[in-house]
Amino acid sequence: MAVTQHAASRPHFTSWRDVPTGIYATAAQLKTMDLLRQPGPPAATVDGQDGIGRRTTITLYRIDQSAPTASTAAQLDAARARSENSVRARVCGDCGARPDRAPIAKESYGALCPTCWHIRGLRQRQTEAARERAAAARTARNLLRHSSRPLGVLHVDYTERGHTPAGTRRSPSAAKVTVIGANGLVLAEPLLRLVSARAKGIRRAPATRSRAPTSWPRSCPSSPC
Repeated sequence: MAVTQHAASRPHFTSWRDVPTGIYATAAQLKTMDLLRQPGPPAATVDGQDGIGRRTTITLYRIDQSAPTASTAAQLDAARARSENSVRARVCGDCGARPDRAPIAKESYGALCPTCWHIRGLRQRQTEAARERAAAARTARNLLRHSSRPLGVLHVDYTERGHTPAGTRRSPSAAKVTVIGANGLVLAEPLLRLVSARAKGIRRAPATRSRAPTSWPRSCPSSPC
């Protein structure tokens, strides 16, 4: 699983990809914010690497539970001047915003704020999806043109179970598989259960009890009732 609960009821993430954006930060990340912040109590952990590349467990803190330091404005200006994250580096290279957290700089993309970085990822995924869609269409044409065997198309609809309290998406609870023939007719629609019936996040239908009849009909063996 991507996230587990420790004995102290703190979530543990096995990858940085599973850490919800804008909720957790390391102590070093809190110190690089525009207004320096002191971490609150430890809130979660994540598997990562230390400064020399060794695997380690990193402590995370909730940003909303951190507090600004008692530094004065002059002290903040001096710390900002000494920091590698200068005023210029804190301005997003796309939208021009100046977020609390330093923009993300990767390779040739420049420094982007978290919002622009997320938008860039969505646009990149859209471009990849367009290429995959074109490749799927070519594959379907080749199959329908050259195959002599009966073909079918599978479409799967998943039933989601929401997110955990830590913000991690749960695995789906069921999958409805629709099998469509080459003529467009539905051949089968099986429903597959993917988790236990008692798994968290499953919507259960309200229990209904059958009520006993208030009166029983009379028996009329020889004459109409």
